[in-house]
Order: sequence, then structure tokens, then C-alpha cells
Amino acid sequence: EKLKEYGITERKSLTAKIENEELKRSKHFFRGLIDGDGWVYVRNCEERYKYPVIGLCGTESIVKDFIIFSNVFCGVQIKNKKPNKDRKIFKTNFSGAKAFKIIKFLYQDAEIYLDRKYEKAMEIIKDYGTKYDKIKT
Repeated sequence: EKLKEYGITERKSLTAKIENEELKRSKHFFRGLIDGDGWVYVRNCEERYKYPVIGLCGTESIVKDFIIFSNVFCGVQIKNKKPNKDRKIFKTNFSGAKAFKIIKFLYQDAEIYLDRKYEKAMEIIKDYGTKYDKIKT
């Protein structure tokens, strides 16, 4: 019942919208979305070329709100990024320095999280901080 107050209903991945403006600015809320319907990992293209990735799937509205949140609150400069449609749901990905900034903003100093996503986020922050902390995105 509490989730319904925030616009989260059955089949949320197809119907959810963030109607509460405060939630659109909440890193805790978006961390929860990533923990539930997103991904945090290191992409390994070649042994020498690895980079962090973060993404989210859901309704077009939710994914758009995550893109806006990433731009406004995580300091990631994004122009014309739109959700990609994959059958009935939408998704978005960020990689490299942009992913690092979002991961760091969402997970550093977090107290509530999904353990496996938090552990991967902490690994990324530790392993890529020197490389990405000073890069403007």
C-alpha cells in the first residue's frame, strides 16, 4: 500500500511514473530503482580495456526521469539522450566516466542498498576513482 502512494503499482515496469517531485530529486530513490531494475558492472571489451556501466529499465517516464536526475544531480552532461525502447520497456545505459560519476553519487556513503550492487559499486569507485574523478563529463 505504501508503494502505491508513490505511484508504484502492479506491473510497475510497464506502468510506473514518478509523480512525487521530491522523489525525482532523491538519490536514495534512484539507487533503489537501480538495485531493483538496473545494473552496475564493469564491461570487459579486451583485457586492457575495461570500463564501468550503469543502467536502468522501466517505463519511458521512469527512464527519462533517471536521465534528467543523472544530468542535474550527478554532474553528468547529457545532450539529447533518450530512452531506448526494448519491446514493452525502455532502458538507458551510461558508461565510462559518466557511469562512474553516477555510481559514486548513488552509492558512496549509502546506508540502504542491495548488497551485490553496492559491492560492485564500491569496487568501481575504488578501481576507477583515480582515472575518472577529475574528468569532466
